[in-house]
Amino acid sequence: MPGIALLAGAEADSTRLLAALRTLQLPHYQYGLIGVDAGLVAGWAGHAGYPIEVIRFPDGWAALEGAIYGSAPDVVVAAVKRLGHTFSVNPTEGRDAAERWAASVDGDFLLVLGAPKRKRLLVVGDPLGRLGVFVRRTAHRVALAREIGFFRALGDRMDADRLAYAQVLAIGWPLGNRTLLDGVVRVAPGSSLLVDLETSEVSQRTYHQWDFEGMQQSRRSFKQCLDEVVPAFVETCAAQARWAQGRPLVVSLSGGLDSRAVAAGFKCANADQTTVTFRDAVGDNESDVAIAEKIASVLGVPWRRFQLDSPSWEERERLIALREGLNYIGASHMLQFLEHLRDALGIQACYITGDGGDRILPDLRPDRRLRNMSDLLEFRFASPVWCPRAAAALVGIRESELRESVRSELGSYPERSMEYRALRFQVMERGLHFLLEGEERNRAIIWSMTPFYVQSFFRAASSVPSRLKVSHRFYSAFLHALSAPSAAVHNAEWHAAPGSPKARVRALLQKAFRSLPYSLREALRARFLSKSHDAPATEDFRGRLVGLAKDPAVLAVFRKDALDGVALEGCSRYQTDVLASLMIYSRLSSNVREALIGAHEDGKHEQKIQSASQLHN
Repeated sequence: MPGIALLAGAEADSTRLLAALRTLQLPHYQYGLIGVDAGLVAGWAGHAGYPIEVIRFPDGWAALEGAIYGSAPDVVVAAVKRLGHTFSVNPTEGRDAAERWAASVDGDFLLVLGAPKRKRLLVVGDPLGRLGVFVRRTAHRVALAREIGFFRALGDRMDADRLAYAQVLAIGWPLGNRTLLDGVVRVAPGSSLLVDLETSEVSQRTYHQWDFEGMQQSRRSFKQCLDEVVPAFVETCAAQARWAQGRPLVVSLSGGLDSRAVAAGFKCANADQTTVTFRDAVGDNESDVAIAEKIASVLGVPWRRFQLDSPSWEERERLIALREGLNYIGASHMLQFLEHLRDALGIQACYITGDGGDRILPDLRPDRRLRNMSDLLEFRFASPVWCPRAAAALVGIRESELRESVRSELGSYPERSMEYRALRFQVMERGLHFLLEGEERNRAIIWSMTPFYVQSFFRAASSVPSRLKVSHRFYSAFLHALSAPSAAVHNAEWHAAPGSPKARVRALLQKAFRSLPYSLREALRARFLSKSHDAPATEDFRGRLVGLAKDPAVLAVFRKDALDGVALEGCSRYQTDVLASLMIYSRLSSNVREALIGAHEDGKHEQKIQSASQLHN
């Protein structure tokens, strides 16, 4: 668990907070206290490469977690001090000023302002919620943390949110502010929390709302958009390189578009980088490896390959414990890869990914006309992990309850048209809930960032009208502008270069394929387009699932008759991976979790933080 955690209110207890932090330790971690006062105790945990800074001011303190890009460190510290002073004097003006500041800077960050003598606390995340933060309120205490496991580690009884489980089974992740624990909610992107330390009252408000329909009303030409977006991307890469201040820049390179765009962007920014690629145990990504090596060669940047072993069952369990069920076990191999990078390149290395490129540069509007909310709902359920009926039955809720929860979330979006609500779902739900959890997994081991989700670039790219992005037209031009040689290399999945005639034909065929009825699509996929995750689970894996289905903790969440009725031989590996992930999570307890992710290293001891200079930043 890297990041900030705190307890506020009458039951704020430093002993309990430190005990919870200790439970959540990973090897290479340190932890300690930020402040201990009546009604407010705050602490932190993280590895030596994880950025946290504590700044003191009269009547309180500020904790800044994460990175601010494009601003000098002394400028950031001075701004945070001013915000802290303003907040301690006047909470209304301080909150307004902190929100304005958060909306005006680029970064992946969380700002916490504590004014315990004034009996108040302010928490402000960045406009995209890049560092997820969770909160739970009881009668006499507010608990807030960057990791959900902190709430269980406090020792409170925590019940499963069955509706969130059903959403994961059907969609792949919990929607909106839900988590797998009832009463623990995700703080929305672009929002702030004001906490009264005497009453434990929490006031949450949104200071920034992304409206993808509103942003795309521009009538700019294709060239005007390209001339704006390309230099903005290069400057974003340069800003991230400046923030790193000599730390090794490690760019994850595959055979796709997003990672090559990042490598090309950092090359254009004249930033030293090492590109890295893993080869999985069975060689399923062999084409990615070959193309990544070729891209690195044409860019003239160093490239390293890391060989991975098949993840063990214990590694799968460790991933579930690490991210509290919000990563699924199909990504277990990433733990090996990240640990290889940390060991080879150092704990201070910055791992840079192409996350988000596929969310904001292609056209993600639906391929069919959606006339109303019912059409949008059916469109969302057209390609489920588990069909809504099965997902609901597995955890013992009504299918109508699951469907209504998705309808309610879609209905809360600011976009008016169904077309742009569907686009928002892809960008903000899948991109900043499901995919963000992969980044959070990375940060637990090595600091991770992506230029695509830096707010100013995200805004510029999202403002390009979708009509200009059809069939990857804009993305292809973007890549060619960054590096024509790397753009000419085939995409590993397409077997064609971006923008080539073959790629354009493929895009048209893909659009036609997606418009087919679900049953026909799945039949064609199974016959002609199957991938490794479409294959049935192995016999050994199915045996593990059968064993899990007998565990009392699993049966406290899942219905035994529904589990017994699942024909595992006919399920895809992805379906069984998602089901197994939830079953593993449902049986975790704080003691089990501690054993899974590793005890704190020998010789580590509690560290009370007295000043910002004692924190890594």
